[in-house]
Amino acid sequence: MKLGRDKTASGSNRTVPLTPRAAEALAFWAQRFPDRAPTHHVFAHERYGASGSDETFGFTAPAVYDLDPTRPTGAVKVAWEGARKRASLPTLRLHDLRHSAASRMIAGRIPLPMVARILGWSGSTLAKMALRYGHFSLAEMGEAMDSIARPEPASAEVSQGSPKKSPKSGVPKGVRVQ
Repeated sequence: MKLGRDKTASGSNRTVPLTPRAAEALAFWAQRFPDRAPTHHVFAHERYGASGSDETFGFTAPAVYDLDPTRPTGAVKVAWEGARKRASLPTLRLHDLRHSAASRMIAGRIPLPMVARILGWSGSTLAKMALRYGHFSLAEMGEAMDSIARPEPASAEVSQGSPKKSPKSGVPKGVRVQ
């Protein structure tokens, strides 16, 4: 899926692979539009106005009177709300889906740079976002600590005991470091 302009440069103009389930849903959707072209947008540009009649307000419902599938919608939130209501989903913000995706990828141990690339996070916000979306239980944190307490296998490159030669500090002899 190709994403266009976003709030940040890192989020703009990126391609994100779809899950098999999402690709299947889009293929099903596409069948409803036999004249659809590969360049058409799922959330197309709409113009709408009032329809029906009501003595008090003058209309009863909004109605789409112009649809241009070659242009993307200007209001993703409006398109999402319409799709959510038609699918009879409970109140659910588009951002809630993004939050869930980030949390699931982090819990699934997907490397953070890959999560950042998919979600359009910049390098400078990667750690902040990972902390916000990473929800770890006490048991999971315990497992992380247990993993560093296990003894290394005999074939490991890390030697046991003290190093044979001390590391060089790079500070000239006679110079005192405070």
